Amino acid sequence: MKVAKKIVLAIVWMTIAVCLLPVAPVVQANDSQYNGSGFNIYPIESQDIILEYESLNITQPDLSDMRMPGWEGKAQVDVTFILHNTGKEQTVTIGFPESSSYEGIYFEMNNTIYDFRTTVDGVPIDTILQPLKEINEEFGFDKVRLWRVHFEAGQTRTVRSIYSYKPFESINGDWSVEYILRTGRLWSGTIGRIDVFVKSSAPVSGFKFVPYPDEYSEFHAANWEPNRDIVFGSNGYRDMALNNKGKMDDFWIERVRGLIFEFVDFDNDDFVDFYNQEAKTRRQMIREYIGSLGSKQLALCTRNEIQTYINGIYATHGRPFQTKKWADFFEAKWWYQVNQNYSDSLLTPADQQALARLTEYLDTALQPEP
Repeated sequence: MKVAKKIVLAIVWMTIAVCLLPVAPVVQANDSQYNGSGFNIYPIESQDIILEYESLNITQPDLSDMRMPGWEGKAQVDVTFILHNTGKEQTVTIGFPESSSYEGIYFEMNNTIYDFRTTVDGVPIDTILQPLKEINEEFGFDKVRLWRVHFEAGQTRTVRSIYSYKPFESINGDWSVEYILRTGRLWSGTIGRIDVFVKSSAPVSGFKFVPYPDEYSEFHAANWEPNRDIVFGSNGYRDMALNNKGKMDDFWIERVRGLIFEFVDFDNDDFVDFYNQEAKTRRQMIREYIGSLGSKQLALCTRNEIQTYINGIYATHGRPFQTKKWADFFEAKWWYQVNQNYSDSLLTPADQQALARLTEYLDTALQPEP
């Protein structure tokens, strides 16, 4: 019976995973909706403006509130751009793309961005929402918010935009969020520096931007050409089981059971067994990933990222952390299990080689903006 239970649970996770297959920009299903993406701003008819710095903060809605009536699950975006005019005095039209979505029983077309606000050097600016005659094929938007910014010759100005939008949602507890960075390449040259921070209350198992983002959901780079976009998501109840270290309450157990056959008999012990095996596998993957980092990747890392990799190796062996920052950081990782009998003798030769290489880059690493 135990083997049968494990087979059933495996089927459940595969069933849930289907909901995170790649989706088109406009999707409608009976149990889910995709309401668009966040976008970088871009210049219209200007070749002289450089994007010197970008700080992007994305906050995924708290999945623990899913049971509450009226839960909307909007992703929150707060992004700051520092723009520098390398040419003569000019007034530049800036565009912020939006994409429509079809939703509801009657497939009504709706806007996707909510509560959009933008400032220039701290001063609020009104924007105009302009529909396009045709959908932009490269980035998938069909309208654009427009506003004008005046630059003196050589002037630097700061644009900040705050808004929210609905990500893909599913009755299976799956979600995914997309943010289009590639429009940033329409500015002159590369992005001088970019800091990306993703905050989520659930494990981010489907982040397709940085190599190992569900454990390290930050990205930092200098002189970066935006050649990819952010897409991240969570695999529903499977990730909830992992995030709760296998201890699922009756509400979620019944929801998962309802996805297959009502008569299937499995309990919390089955979830705990599943968690223990998955956590062991993930810890091994983390060690292998960190050990594979080369000089080109490490040269672009911040000091905090490298310290995270160092502590990540220790954490996979269960090392307790005395510093509150790192204790809190790893306690939030679903795979982390404290080993009160930890000692450095648990480190493998590959771990020790990786730690030595990481330490070499620590003192010279890039520091992110505060």
